[in-house]
Amino acid sequence: MKKNCGIIEDISRRMKAFTGLCGFHAVWKRLDGLAEKGLRRDQALHCNDFCLAVKNSRAMEGRCRGDDNIAAVNAVLERREAYLKTCHAGISELVIPLFVETRLEGLLFIGPFRLEGGKCTYSRILGQFNSLPVLGLEQQNELLMLADLIAGEILKHYQCIIRNRTGGGIDRRIEEAVKWMQQHISESFTAAEVAENCHLSTSRFIHLFAQEMGEAFSERRLRLRVERAKSLLENTGIGMGAVAAESGFSSQNHFSSVFKRSSGTTPLQYRRKYRAESEA
Repeated sequence: MKKNCGIIEDISRRMKAFTGLCGFHAVWKRLDGLAEKGLRRDQALHCNDFCLAVKNSRAMEGRCRGDDNIAAVNAVLERREAYLKTCHAGISELVIPLFVETRLEGLLFIGPFRLEGGKCTYSRILGQFNSLPVLGLEQQNELLMLADLIAGEILKHYQCIIRNRTGGGIDRRIEEAVKWMQQHISESFTAAEVAENCHLSTSRFIHLFAQEMGEAFSERRLRLRVERAKSLLENTGIGMGAVAAESGFSSQNHFSSVFKRSSGTTPLQYRRKYRAESEA
């Protein structure tokens, strides 16, 4: 296996074959809202005809993002297993959580389809709604078994990334760079600055980092900032502005936006939920 896990292209081909075989779309969403490099647009976003018809305004796009990035994330964190999701527009999908051990890394959406007796919420897209197939429970289970093959390949990718996060067998310069980032995560730093510490050119550092870690420098930096913020929310009572600053975010608004995309909840909600679970 390549150090960068080298399987995104294989996963993309499997997703394409899946759609060609059964006619349903497979959409892989990361918790940070970013698309995996190597995926087609329709494999990282809901781009089927029905969803495109729904998202005819910024407000409707926001509702769809909320369904996927917040409601679906919260549902799988509570259920810890695949479930049937019906969105605000009335169509349904199978949602498969991508857990590595106890950590949720992403979601795989399979659909869309209608349920028997299902109703479209918006009359303007009734035609697109009625064109979708109706799936019963047996058909849903068969679809889920096929989709599990894709989910298994995605989990291999995440497991590879997690192995690299521990620093096992990676280039010593990149390992030192990650340690430096962890120690200075509250500061504002660029790839060029870290590259200089590694005695590498910026372009070489960025390429080597992605190759060794299985994710881009900017993605790892963002992940470290969110992890730092979670630690502060869990273990201190400092205000949100201070949490943002101590985690290296440029502003409280930017921090709140990134944290919600990554975690599916606001920083304040995260703190309250953590404390409630700790006291239970």
